[in-house]
Formats: sequence, C-alpha cells, structure tokens
Amino acid sequence: MLWVRIFVAGVISVIVLSGAYAEEHKQYGPELEGFDYPHRVNQFQFTSQGDAVHMAYMDVLPPQPNGRTVVLLHGRNFCAATWETSIKALTEAGYRVIAPDQIGFCKSSKPIHYQFSIQQLATNTNALVKSLGIDRAIYIGHSLGGMTAIRYALMFPEAVEQLVLVNPIGLEDWQAKGAPYLAIDKELIVERQTNFDSIKEYEKRIYYGGQWQPQYDRWVDMLAGMFTGPGGDIVSEVQARIFDMAFTQPVVHELERNSKPDDADDRPTRPDRPRCKSRFPGGGEEPRKLSGTRA
Repeated sequence: MLWVRIFVAGVISVIVLSGAYAEEHKQYGPELEGFDYPHRVNQFQFTSQGDAVHMAYMDVLPPQPNGRTVVLLHGRNFCAATWETSIKALTEAGYRVIAPDQIGFCKSSKPIHYQFSIQQLATNTNALVKSLGIDRAIYIGHSLGGMTAIRYALMFPEAVEQLVLVNPIGLEDWQAKGAPYLAIDKELIVERQTNFDSIKEYEKRIYYGGQWQPQYDRWVDMLAGMFTGPGGDIVSEVQARIFDMAFTQPVVHELERNSKPDDADDRPTRPDRPRCKSRFPGGGEEPRKLSGTRA
C-alpha cells in the first residue's frame, strides 16, 4: 500500500539522517564523558539538599605566582573548559585560576529534582573555594555566571576582592517588562529539541553578533553532544529547571547592596589588594521571546 511505503521511506530517512548527524557531530555522556578539558579535572564531593553531589573544577597554578586567585564562572551555554584562553592569559600573568562547572552543568552532577537557585549556585561555589583554602579571590562571571557572581558578592562580600562581569544576565527583570513566563514542562519540550544547529544559530546571533569563527564549533559540539548523547533526557530536564531559575531570579533589584562598606575609607588597603570593585556592562543574553530559541 502507498501509505505503508511512504511510512517506511520516512522511517529510513530518519535513520539515515540520524546516522549522518552522529557521524558529523560527537555525542557525550550526561557529565560530558568523552570531552577533554584543557587541564586536569578535579571533583569536589559534598552534600547538597540531602544528596551526594560532585562539582567538577580545574585548579590551574601559574608558573610565577603573584599570590592572587581568580575564580571563573561560566554561562548557561558554556562550561569551565570554555575559559581556556582566559585561563592561559591569567596564569601567564601570575594568577591561580579556579574554573568550576556548576551543579547541573557539564562535568558536574545533574540531580533532576534539585531546587536550582542562584543562591544555591553561589553557596556551592563558596563551599568549593573554601575547601581549597582560598579566603579571598577575584570573581569573573559571564552571562549566567555574571548573575551568579553578583549574588555571590551579595552573600559573601568579605570573600570578594574584585568582581568582574562579562555581559551578565540578571541586570533586567524581564517579568516586570512583560516577558511571558514559560512553564518548565513547555521549556522541557524546547530543550529536547536542542542540537548542534540550534545552538550554533543561537550563539551566532546572541554572543557573536552574527560573526562566526571555525574554532567556535568546538564549544557548540561540547554542549550539543550532551543533549544528543545517551543522557540527553537528564540534561534537558535539568536545563529546563535552570532556565526557569535564570528567568525568575534577577539580581537587578539588589545591586545597591553590592557596594563598599561605609567605613571602607577608614581601612588601609594594600596596593596589590584593591577593595571589591564591580563592573556592570550592558546586559547579556535576552530571555526567550519566541518558542524554540535558547536563552
């Protein structure tokens, strides 16, 4: 029968296309198994929300230490590995660099029923840094990592030497501006459709101003490989909850609290240890405006 032939042909086409996609783009495990980072990956084991979890991180020492530490906080569409060139520049300048993967991301645990909040990510980061014996550091955050860095500075101001933000989100309240809320179940549908092409299109438009270099493909492949790999359902479920967190928890209303103490001028400051400074450049990622686009 004609409809049977059409159905069979359609199934064969899907199988062929899926095979071609797998050959062209690599697939990775839910914790990025199979993808190599530029430096040795350590695991910080701890308990969070009653569960045993682990937080992956790179701890890169400089050849000639200057006694200062930088903590790099990645965005939602990136991993600690994406800081590769920044790590090289910072360590060559004498900084020790800590680059973690947040819980729910990349090589770290992905507990499906985790209650994600920016405060929880900041708390996890603080626990990691303390476990390494670091009392004070420079925090550099990009996109969602910038939002986390601001929250970190609000929660742990004494631990922040300087705060540097690279196109952070959280500096706008999109709900207050009328952006529609997308329920987690609907967001999950979008996440399950994520692949190399959808991520590349989004990043080219949002991060790179329409300009693309071949070396960027590696980072798209890294992210897409988790969504299309054997643990893709876990990755999608966790990312749907993380999108909800990013959309509903802006930090813009609390920025006035992120300032130097009233008695700051009365306290001596070492020339090589400036007080906490914040830089708030223009906003980063926009929230999803149309169904089917990443944010």
